[in-house]
Amino acid sequence: MKKKFDGVNTDYSKYLSLFEVALQASTRENTSELLPRKDEEIITDRTHLLRQFLDYHAGPSHHTNKTQEIGYLFERFVSTLPSERGLKLQFGSSSTLLLDEQWIVVDLAPIETTSLAGMDITLEFQDEEFDRILCLDLDRISHPDKLVAELRRVLKRGGQLWGQAPVVSNQQPNTGLRYWGFTPAGLRVLFERFDEIRCSIYHARGRRDSFYYGLKPEIPYESRQPWL
Repeated sequence: MKKKFDGVNTDYSKYLSLFEVALQASTRENTSELLPRKDEEIITDRTHLLRQFLDYHAGPSHHTNKTQEIGYLFERFVSTLPSERGLKLQFGSSSTLLLDEQWIVVDLAPIETTSLAGMDITLEFQDEEFDRILCLDLDRISHPDKLVAELRRVLKRGGQLWGQAPVVSNQQPNTGLRYWGFTPAGLRVLFERFDEIRCSIYHARGRRDSFYYGLKPEIPYESRQPWL
């Protein structure tokens, strides 16, 4: 698992192994006893994120521009394993992207009707039911923070999430169709309870979209120490 990075052929597997050893050592206190359960959870959480990040950066290095690189990243994201379940949210048929049969597609229009009425957004799924979630058209949700809270609830710990919206809204808020233009910085705030893998701007088909790709932490956000 090697890739030329900053002019150096980097073996990411080696760095991952060293990271795991160093992190385990840093949580011990000059004792041969087993790690406390809390420390084991911390190691699992941090190494899981690092594995995802390094796995992405160890991918094909033939990309000639940013669009190709992000396209590769998205292709990896939507390629689920047979044992995984995915959830795709969009307004009607706004996206014609064809996904594997493991993906369930949900129309955001009824959800937005609920949001406009001032009620809480509730997805009719169990806690931690999905391995991956793809959420498009975030700019058309009047209270996106409520939707993101539900996405986090139904996503498994360690599960992957991709959220996307135009950088500039195409219509005025008072039309009732589009409310927000998201920058990457704005998406980072919206998804602050996730671990970021990549957040940037994607140029495709004559439009500019901001996207956020990240993981739901293995350790509950509320239980994290300040230094995590």
